[in-house]
Amino acid sequence: MCIVKTYSNSFTKTGLAEKLRMLGVDTVVVTGFCAEFCARGEPSLVCDFQDLYRYLIDDFVIEYCKTVDSEDFVLKEENCSANRKGKRQYLNEEKNEDLLKRLNTYFEKIVSVPRMRRGKRQELETLINEEALLFAQYLRNEKQTWIPRIASLTY
Repeated sequence: MCIVKTYSNSFTKTGLAEKLRMLGVDTVVVTGFCAEFCARGEPSLVCDFQDLYRYLIDDFVIEYCKTVDSEDFVLKEENCSANRKGKRQYLNEEKNEDLLKRLNTYFEKIVSVPRMRRGKRQELETLINEEALLFAQYLRNEKQTWIPRIASLTY
């Protein structure tokens, strides 16, 4: 099956969800973390589920960057290719843990999509996992429709 995309998300104006359902697909294997980390740079479905909430992460990162300064970074040497090494800057371990903790707190505080299972408030991981679960239920004909749950912000 070939899908022509005009947006980064495979579900936006492509009919992909409906086509998979018509073909009787009940399982989708997802690989990769983000498009830039997937094999040969190909985007994966998990990236598409992440895209549904990218605006939340963008808002968070813009504000979080105001708390970061040069001492919060470490320089690491790594392989860029088989014959070349390069240096990259990363957040140090303490600041990285702080970023992840605050990101989850941010999601728990402002995302108004209720959790389907345990707990009341969403974290980034639960939001994406639950969206994938709802999509799988649609593919297995357990649900008549699949409409992505877009998080409205509650400040």
